[in-house]
Amino acid sequence: AVTLSGADVAMDNNVFNAGATVELSGDRPIFKDNTTEENVTIEGAGNAAVLNARVTGNTLNNNANLVVNSNNSANTINNNISGNDIAGTLTESGTENDMDSNSSGNLESNGTNATVNGSTLSGTFTSTGNELTFTSNGTIPGAASFEGDDVATSGNTFKIALYTSDASLGAGTTAYSTSNEITN
Repeated sequence: AVTLSGADVAMDNNVFNAGATVELSGDRPIFKDNTTEENVTIEGAGNAAVLNARVTGNTLNNNANLVVNSNNSANTINNNISGNDIAGTLTESGTENDMDSNSSGNLESNGTNATVNGSTLSGTFTSTGNELTFTSNGTIPGAASFEGDDVATSGNTFKIALYTSDASLGAGTTAYSTSNEITN
C-alpha cells in the first residue's frame, strides 16, 4: 500500500502492480500519469480533507476503479479529475469537482456543483448530486440517470436502442440489455 498525506504530495509516472493500493489526502495532492491494475482512492481517512487535488493522465486497467472522496464528502472540494483512462468506474463525491475528458466504463457523480465535460463513457452515468453541469460528452450506451436538482445538459451523445413489446422497460430501468432488442 502507498499512502501519502499532507500538502502538495505528488505521485507522478509510477506503475503499480496487482495488489497495490494507493491513498492520497491533504491539500493539493497530485496523482498524475500513473498506470495501475488496482483501484485508486484519493480519500482523506478519518474525515481528512481532499482539497484541490489534480488527478490527471492516469491509466487504470483491468476494470480498476478511481474514487475521489473523503469519509466525509463535505471535505472533498475543488478537485480536477481529467484526462484519465479508467477501465472500471470513476466515482466522485463532494463539492465543485471538475471531471473533464475522461474515458471511463461508468461514472458516478454524487457531489454538488460538479462538472462532467468532454468525457466518453462505455457504460452508465449516474448523478445524485445537485447543480450538475453535463456537457459535450461522448456516446453513453448504458443508462444515464440524473437525479439531482438544477442539472444542465447540452451537446451529449446517447446511444438509443429499440425494443420489442416483450421488453420490460420503465422509469426504474437503469441498465442496458440486449434482451428483446431489435437488431435491424
